[in-house]
Amino acid sequence: MMHTSQGFHTFNMFQRLNGKDATQLFQDFCKYRDDTKKINMYIPKNEKERMDNAVKMRAAGVPVPRGPQVWRIDYVDDYVGLSWILRFNNNSRDYKEYIVEAIINPKILAGVRDYVAAANEHYVHLAEERFNEEARKISEKLGKFSWYKLKRVDYCINFDLMEMAIGCAPEQMMQLIKHGDIPPYFVEWLKYDFISRRKRSGKYSHYLYSGSTNMNCYYKHAQLKDRYDDCPNINDALYVIRFEIQCKYPKIRSLSCCRYDDTDPSSYDITRKLLSDQTSADMIEKYFRRIVGRGDYYTLKDAKEIVESQDFQPSKEQRLIDTLELINQYRGVAKFRQRLQNRGATADFNRSIKELGELGINPVTIPKSFGVRRIPNLLDTYYKMREAGTISSEPVVDPFDSIDEPFEKIAHNADSDGLYEYEQDTDTAI
Repeated sequence: MMHTSQGFHTFNMFQRLNGKDATQLFQDFCKYRDDTKKINMYIPKNEKERMDNAVKMRAAGVPVPRGPQVWRIDYVDDYVGLSWILRFNNNSRDYKEYIVEAIINPKILAGVRDYVAAANEHYVHLAEERFNEEARKISEKLGKFSWYKLKRVDYCINFDLMEMAIGCAPEQMMQLIKHGDIPPYFVEWLKYDFISRRKRSGKYSHYLYSGSTNMNCYYKHAQLKDRYDDCPNINDALYVIRFEIQCKYPKIRSLSCCRYDDTDPSSYDITRKLLSDQTSADMIEKYFRRIVGRGDYYTLKDAKEIVESQDFQPSKEQRLIDTLELINQYRGVAKFRQRLQNRGATADFNRSIKELGELGINPVTIPKSFGVRRIPNLLDTYYKMREAGTISSEPVVDPFDSIDEPFEKIAHNADSDGLYEYEQDTDTAI
């Protein structure tokens, strides 16, 4: 089985209820728990913290609800592929909202008994049937799959460097990716490192977040070793780099509006559209290009020679070479971009990045310490393998789970300031 694959993992759906139905649904969950012993119901940690604060506020005379407003319902069997959340937002007389959410892993819900599997649109119909079966067992208030709206989708792609003959170690690939760009409105996750006494990113992960979308790219074997060291198939991830785009509700709403010509599509139509293979491919393409970029990786020397062989006007040739040198000197696209002082310099920089990509050159260059002169672009290589039939278009089990946050709790990586060895002095101004 090939581990190089594209699709999505979990997705979240929700529907709103009135207060009476929400209360009945809570009672139905309790009854199903007591009768079957198949589910557990508990209050999430952050909700318990809110309840503790509510007790203190009531003691101070502030009339706030002290009972639980969020319940999490999980199946005892880890291989159901479905869990539920009940929300009772009734803080005031003027505003009350009751919501039931479903968190779905479509392949497991469809019956693929593997430890967490990726999916594509082939599995959505099967997951829908199983969802409706499970909902009927618990309560008529849960309704049908088609009644729900999407809240979140995690699109993902696995790159197995060995299968793809990339020619570098996963740790090296992560170093190159971490020196790519950071799109506007995204912030890089950093944590304070007491050894270096400054904030650092993870050694094996690159996590960017915004109000609507998260990007999580990481070395899968390192994540499994950190979190699930006893995982029976951990060696399947030895060469896997995972790239995830986690679309939260604001992004889902935006996608729902812009992907339809129909003026009034149903929520069910929107769900099927956003869980399609095409949408998954579009999201991966969009964010991979914005963060990792286009073109293969070269050493600075080889990249400059490619530019010089194009017979450009001297001014253009020098601009592209300066861009390569400065990105190399300042250890990454995003770090150099932060130093640009005006719109004109930024426009020239963006133009140079685009033109280098058109030449097949990634602006991030390979350090001398890697001992290689060229590393292929991951997404371009994936496309070539798919077109050649090396990667099957049929659904395959992907044994790697997605994660919601950087897995490295402490950024204890070795100092990487020497990663980019500047190969020649330059007087080029920023």
